[in-house]
Amino acid sequence: RGLIWLHTFGGGIDILERRTKRFTHFNHDPKDPTSLGSKQIYTFFEDSAGTIWIGTDSGISYYHPMWRKFRSRRLLVKAPYRESNQSVIRILGSNIGRNEAGLLRHVWLGTEAGLNRWDRQKNRFHFFEVTPKTPDSQPYALYEAPNQILWVGTGMGLHRSIPISGSNPSIPVRFETVLPRITGGRGVITAILPAIDGNLWIASYGLVLGYYNTTSNTVRYFSPEDEVKSESARSRNLIITMVRGNRNRIWIISKDGLGQFNPKTRQFIANDKLSKQLAPYRIQSLHQSHSGVLWLGTMENGLLKYDPQQDKLTCYSKQQGMPSNRIQSIISESDNHRNEILWISTERGLSRFHSQTDQFDNFFASDGLQGNEFNYGSVFRSDKGKIFFGGKNGFNIFMPNEIRKSRFTPPLMITELKVLNRSVHPGQASLLKKVIHLTDHIRLSHSDKIISFRFSAL
Repeated sequence: RGLIWLHTFGGGIDILERRTKRFTHFNHDPKDPTSLGSKQIYTFFEDSAGTIWIGTDSGISYYHPMWRKFRSRRLLVKAPYRESNQSVIRILGSNIGRNEAGLLRHVWLGTEAGLNRWDRQKNRFHFFEVTPKTPDSQPYALYEAPNQILWVGTGMGLHRSIPISGSNPSIPVRFETVLPRITGGRGVITAILPAIDGNLWIASYGLVLGYYNTTSNTVRYFSPEDEVKSESARSRNLIITMVRGNRNRIWIISKDGLGQFNPKTRQFIANDKLSKQLAPYRIQSLHQSHSGVLWLGTMENGLLKYDPQQDKLTCYSKQQGMPSNRIQSIISESDNHRNEILWISTERGLSRFHSQTDQFDNFFASDGLQGNEFNYGSVFRSDKGKIFFGGKNGFNIFMPNEIRKSRFTPPLMITELKVLNRSVHPGQASLLKKVIHLTDHIRLSHSDKIISFRFSAL
């Protein structure tokens, strides 16, 4: 594979990729059970499958590049926020400090402890309390404006940075609350989208959809025209999130289901057929293809596909190959209109879905994921195509075209023979004259009615 492995005495392992002339470093981390077993390395061995077996002073570690398909990151932040700060609930790439190639240098990470800015170049994390008087105010929504102001939606309302401070990570970011929540259950900002005129559309839990004027610091709320003071109306106000769809329209996911809003006419769009079909499902994530097809993630029933041209709803669940029926986030791999590939995070792993063939490729913690459980709405795709997913133990970053399935077919070895549910061992009066994996044939009688084999993949 063009890799050179270098071991040190007390410093872990370095892997040199000769083609790119880049090193990858592995070391022991007592808080990471998937890390190298020890810093003290004595020997290497590579088997026929390409697995590297590593002898250390604390036992044996093993590594295979196809097992660790994903790069996993944990936030390097000191106590007292270390533990809750590992659960990443929102991700947003920053346009500040991009390099000459246009690659992201800074990434905003919202966690259960607060807000972090990751300097990818220096691999440094800086933690910020958006509302210092109420710590652990979780960022439910992130949006960075072209003027480099960061807008943050939390359980305490809407906040903006003053200012983001350019690319200098040593200057702290301060925030001011511009739209405080009204009560404990009303005014929580769950999503932020930019308006064409530079203002903001905000999803305000309990207050439906809001248009926030960033200059006058005023907000106007919009509700469906048939809004009445009823239980169904109140549930429509409980917005979970919103997503920009085709033709610049906004899809709104609420406790009541799915709605659509036209920012140009500032009116809600009714779709009785779709609402009726979606009534049995609890939706929490959405992606719309260029063709108009809606992909909907549910809390209990897997992935839904709604084709508006055929007015057809298709359900994909564990029976069709998904790792879990609880969908946390959905994002498209690229802008390929003909063969769209979706990446779907769940509460039990990550799935790659080929929409043309209805095929799922599932990945788990053993593939390098931060863990099997991902957080709702914690996903971001950069303009260069790199995908970020956040979960309970950090976040993953990957280029989709680099995630390949292993083509290695392991050889099989028969390790045990049972006749009439009893193990057969070699001997003079036995069916076996030597151990089963060295035996090329056996002779059975008519009374040997039940036989079974145990085998291993090497």
